[in-house]
Amino acid sequence: MWDDLHDKLLFTSVAFYAPSELIAKLPPSKPTEAAQLITYVFGSVAGLGSVCAENLADDPPDPNFKTFDKPVAPAFRRLTSVDGLTGGAADAANSLPENTANQVGTNRSLLISLNREDGALAVGDASFETQQMRHAQRLALDLADLQHQEIFLRADLQREIEADPRFLKVEVTVDRIAEIQSRWGREGIPEEMTQELDRAGADAGMRQQIIRQVISADTDQVARLGGFPMLLTDGGVIDALRASSAALEEFSEAPAASDAAPAATPVATRSPQQ
Repeated sequence: MWDDLHDKLLFTSVAFYAPSELIAKLPPSKPTEAAQLITYVFGSVAGLGSVCAENLADDPPDPNFKTFDKPVAPAFRRLTSVDGLTGGAADAANSLPENTANQVGTNRSLLISLNREDGALAVGDASFETQQMRHAQRLALDLADLQHQEIFLRADLQREIEADPRFLKVEVTVDRIAEIQSRWGREGIPEEMTQELDRAGADAGMRQQIIRQVISADTDQVARLGGFPMLLTDGGVIDALRASSAALEEFSEAPAASDAAPAATPVATRSPQQ
């Protein structure tokens, strides 16, 4: 299940990075700039999440099992009418990355809790082993709710974009994706995306991981999404969200040895920088 979560974030980030570079080649206009910002912001938040998930999944048992991690969502740039968006489009363009940022923070805490559960198991502390598992299960349920909400937020954003005739659809092909992968391999992440990743808290090592993920992505799989904004409500992506949410709910309901656990913790979102 955790590999599926990582793959979902990775696929989301690559799927948005590709059209963002293609949008940059369109004639300059406010709608073009807005569309590019949407793909930069959402792709960068998801990219950071995929790297965090990959790193934490490889971590050894955590000996700090008496502390319960609280989710902190990465910061992201919020868009306004100044960026060329209507009020409804701006709201939709902010709601989707906010949801993804909260998923990133919750998933990170969930994986930390599982590592701490392993830490308690390693020293034979059954009480904290159970408490960390219960904490992880509550986080898993929160994550399932966020993924369920994401389905509707994607539809809202696509509807707002398609209702504005100023926005142009951007087609993504295998050849275009391969070109982007080749350029990222030679030149690294474009400056505008680096800025969004910095805002979200990605360090140099994380940016290198994102480059590796992008250049190794399956071009056929990304191209099948069709481009932007069509990729927002692609049937395969929506099915994957539903399956992931259901798996997380099932995990949250698994029996544990004890119900003793700390109170549920809300997702804390850092104030986004403008």
